[in-house]
Amino acid sequence: MRRATAFSLAAAVIVLVLAALAVIEFRHPTGWQDELIGHLARLSAEEDAVRLLAVKRAPMPDLFDGHLSHAERGNESYTAKPLPYPPDTLYCIQMEHRYGRSAPRRQLLYVALHRDLHNADWILHEGDYEPFGVELVLDLRALGCASVLDP
Repeated sequence: MRRATAFSLAAAVIVLVLAALAVIEFRHPTGWQDELIGHLARLSAEEDAVRLLAVKRAPMPDLFDGHLSHAERGNESYTAKPLPYPPDTLYCIQMEHRYGRSAPRRQLLYVALHRDLHNADWILHEGDYEPFGVELVLDLRALGCASVLDP
Protein backbone atom coordinates (compact mmCIF):
# COMPACT_ATOMS: atom_id res chain seq x y z
CA MET A 1 0.00 0.00 0.00
CA ARG A 2 2.78 2.43 0.90
CA ARG A 3 4.64 1.54 -2.26
CA ALA A 4 1.57 2.30 -4.40
CA THR A 5 1.06 5.64 -2.62
CA ALA A 6 4.72 6.58 -3.09
CA PHE A 7 4.54 5.63 -6.77
CA SER A 8 1.35 7.69 -7.26
CA LEU A 9 2.92 10.69 -5.54
CA ALA A 10 6.08 10.44 -7.65
CA ALA A 11 4.02 10.13 -10.84
CA ALA A 12 1.95 13.18 -9.86
CA VAL A 13 5.09 15.25 -9.25
CA ILE A 14 6.51 14.24 -12.63
CA VAL A 15 3.24 15.16 -14.38
CA LEU A 16 3.20 18.57 -12.64
CA VAL A 17 6.82 19.29 -13.60
CA LEU A 18 6.15 18.33 -17.23
CA ALA A 19 3.01 20.50 -17.29
CA ALA A 20 4.97 23.47 -15.89
CA LEU A 21 7.67 23.01 -18.55
CA ALA A 22 5.03 22.84 -21.28
CA VAL A 23 3.49 26.12 -20.09
CA ILE A 24 6.90 27.81 -20.02
CA GLU A 25 7.69 26.57 -23.54
CA PHE A 26 4.27 27.70 -24.80
CA ARG A 27 5.00 31.27 -23.69
CA HIS A 28 8.45 31.22 -25.36
CA PRO A 29 8.66 33.29 -28.55
CA THR A 30 8.49 31.30 -31.78
CA GLY A 31 11.59 32.79 -33.34
CA TRP A 32 12.48 35.48 -35.83
CA GLN A 33 12.47 33.03 -38.73
CA ASP A 34 8.80 32.17 -38.10
CA GLU A 35 7.77 35.83 -38.29
CA LEU A 36 9.77 36.33 -41.50
CA ILE A 37 8.45 33.17 -43.15
CA GLY A 38 4.88 34.10 -42.22
CA HIS A 39 5.31 37.56 -43.75
CA LEU A 40 6.82 36.15 -46.95
CA ALA A 41 3.98 33.60 -47.19
CA ARG A 42 1.37 36.38 -46.87
CA LEU A 43 3.06 38.32 -49.66
CA SER A 44 3.23 35.24 -51.87
CA ALA A 45 -0.48 34.59 -51.27
CA GLU A 46 -1.15 38.08 -52.63
CA GLU A 47 0.59 37.11 -55.92
CA ASP A 48 3.75 38.93 -54.92
CA ALA A 49 6.96 37.18 -56.06
CA VAL A 50 9.34 37.43 -53.11
CA ARG A 51 13.09 36.96 -52.85
CA LEU A 52 15.20 37.25 -49.71
CA LEU A 53 18.42 39.17 -50.49
CA ALA A 54 20.23 39.60 -47.16
CA VAL A 55 19.86 39.03 -43.42
CA LYS A 56 22.11 40.42 -40.69
CA ARG A 57 21.78 40.27 -36.92
CA ALA A 58 22.29 43.78 -35.57
CA PRO A 59 24.99 43.94 -32.88
CA MET A 60 23.49 47.18 -31.50
CA PRO A 61 19.72 46.48 -31.18
CA ASP A 62 19.45 49.01 -28.35
CA LEU A 63 19.63 51.80 -30.98
CA PHE A 64 16.44 50.60 -32.71
CA ASP A 65 13.65 52.81 -31.43
CA GLY A 66 11.01 52.13 -34.07
CA HIS A 67 11.56 55.22 -36.22
CA LEU A 68 12.65 52.96 -39.10
CA SER A 69 9.36 51.05 -38.93
CA HIS A 70 6.23 51.94 -40.91
CA ALA A 71 4.08 48.96 -39.91
CA GLU A 72 4.33 46.15 -37.37
CA ARG A 73 3.17 42.58 -37.66
CA GLY A 74 3.51 39.71 -35.24
CA ASN A 75 2.12 38.05 -32.19
CA GLU A 76 -0.86 39.45 -30.36
CA SER A 77 0.82 40.22 -27.00
CA TYR A 78 1.31 43.89 -27.78
CA THR A 79 -1.89 44.78 -29.65
CA ALA A 80 -3.37 46.75 -26.74
CA LYS A 81 -0.18 48.37 -25.50
CA PRO A 82 2.91 49.99 -26.99
CA LEU A 83 5.92 47.89 -27.87
CA PRO A 84 8.74 48.01 -25.33
CA TYR A 85 11.89 49.56 -26.80
CA PRO A 86 14.67 48.87 -27.34
CA PRO A 87 14.32 45.26 -28.46
CA ASP A 88 16.57 42.55 -27.03
CA THR A 89 17.49 41.19 -30.47
CA LEU A 90 17.15 42.67 -33.95
CA TYR A 91 17.56 41.26 -37.46
CA CYS A 92 17.86 43.56 -40.47
CA ILE A 93 16.57 42.05 -43.70
CA GLN A 94 16.56 43.16 -47.31
CA MET A 95 14.01 41.57 -49.60
CA GLU A 96 12.88 42.06 -53.14
CA HIS A 97 9.34 41.65 -54.32
CA ARG A 98 7.48 42.04 -57.56
CA TYR A 99 3.75 42.25 -57.96
CA GLY A 100 2.60 40.86 -61.27
CA ARG A 101 4.70 42.24 -64.13
CA SER A 102 5.92 45.34 -62.31
CA ALA A 103 9.62 46.00 -61.78
CA PRO A 104 11.10 44.41 -58.65
CA ARG A 105 11.29 46.64 -55.56
CA ARG A 106 13.67 46.22 -52.66
CA GLN A 107 12.43 46.77 -49.13
CA LEU A 108 13.97 46.64 -45.67
CA LEU A 109 12.39 44.63 -42.88
CA TYR A 110 13.34 44.34 -39.24
CA VAL A 111 12.43 41.44 -36.97
CA ALA A 112 12.83 42.36 -33.31
CA LEU A 113 12.41 40.52 -30.03
CA HIS A 114 10.41 42.87 -27.81
CA ARG A 115 10.24 41.92 -24.14
CA ASP A 116 8.61 43.26 -21.00
CA LEU A 117 7.89 41.71 -17.59
CA HIS A 118 5.02 39.57 -18.90
CA ASN A 119 5.60 39.00 -22.62
CA ALA A 120 8.34 38.32 -25.13
CA ASP A 121 7.40 38.33 -28.81
CA TRP A 122 9.07 38.58 -32.18
CA ILE A 123 7.59 41.46 -34.16
CA LEU A 124 8.18 42.15 -37.86
CA HIS A 125 8.63 45.83 -38.70
CA GLU A 126 8.22 46.93 -42.32
CA GLY A 127 10.81 49.49 -43.34
CA ASP A 128 11.58 51.69 -46.33
CA TYR A 129 11.46 50.78 -49.99
CA GLU A 130 14.29 51.77 -52.27
CA PRO A 131 15.75 54.22 -53.01
CA PHE A 132 17.42 54.07 -49.60
CA GLY A 133 18.45 57.49 -48.35
CA VAL A 134 21.70 58.58 -46.72
CA GLU A 135 20.02 58.93 -43.31
CA LEU A 136 18.79 55.34 -43.49
CA VAL A 137 22.28 54.10 -44.35
CA LEU A 138 23.65 55.98 -41.32
CA ASP A 139 21.00 54.42 -39.09
CA LEU A 140 21.86 50.94 -40.39
CA ARG A 141 25.57 51.59 -39.77
CA ALA A 142 24.80 52.60 -36.19
CA LEU A 143 22.81 49.39 -35.69
CA GLY A 144 25.69 47.42 -37.24
CA CYS A 145 23.72 45.97 -40.14
CA ALA A 146 24.46 48.27 -43.10
CA SER A 147 25.84 45.22 -44.93
CA VAL A 148 22.25 44.16 -45.79
CA LEU A 149 22.36 46.88 -48.45
CA ASP A 150 25.39 45.36 -50.17
CA PRO A 151 24.57 43.70 -53.50
